[in-house]
Amino acid sequence: MMAAWLSVALAGGGALPYTAQTVDKGEVVVRQPLGVSSVGLSERSALEVTPFDLRIGGPRVGVEHAWSLGEQVALSLTPSVAVKSTAKRFSLAVSPTLSWTLGASVLSTSLMVDARLLRRREVGGSTRATLGFDRLEVPLTLVWDVPAGPGAVRIEARVPLRERGASLHYGSASVSYVTAVGRLGVRAGAGVLLGSPRDQYLLGRYHYTFVLPYPRVDLWWGSKR
Repeated sequence: MMAAWLSVALAGGGALPYTAQTVDKGEVVVRQPLGVSSVGLSERSALEVTPFDLRIGGPRVGVEHAWSLGEQVALSLTPSVAVKSTAKRFSLAVSPTLSWTLGASVLSTSLMVDARLLRRREVGGSTRATLGFDRLEVPLTLVWDVPAGPGAVRIEARVPLRERGASLHYGSASVSYVTAVGRLGVRAGAGVLLGSPRDQYLLGRYHYTFVLPYPRVDLWWGSKR
């Protein structure tokens, strides 16, 4: 079972992304439009809705299922689907997550396999729309939650394991403090994004590397405390 402080101090450990824990049955967690909102369907499953997923440019819906593998290890699996707002690009993804309780801290690793499909219009004897492969992204996210005061320090890193067909390859690292004020969850910190855009044109290829620091702020409201 995940460390008890994670559920108590942070207004529900299942409210935090990249942990193998769902929100409780009947609990509702609402995030800003770019975040993941959750509704507890049972003790081990939750509906997850992202009104606008920046990775595809449209809404994403998934269901997370969680299992306990002992006193210190938990596993969850989240299949999800998403569609771009123009309905031209689709995403089929699955994300397994493992969490280990190490003393008072929690270490989690989450892998996402995201296959993108693109709707193309073919013009020939007759005009028709076909659905074909567009790109594949497989990022790995590592998270370490360490208790500190009334909340926790979260250290997070994203590493791209495979990116096929993507024009932007990027990774990130961030440090933030997570706590709760009543039913309001707050996460604030800073991170750095390391990216490498690349593409190919008739005149050749281009690619360069950039480093971009950014603030990290996440707010959510939970129906239970």
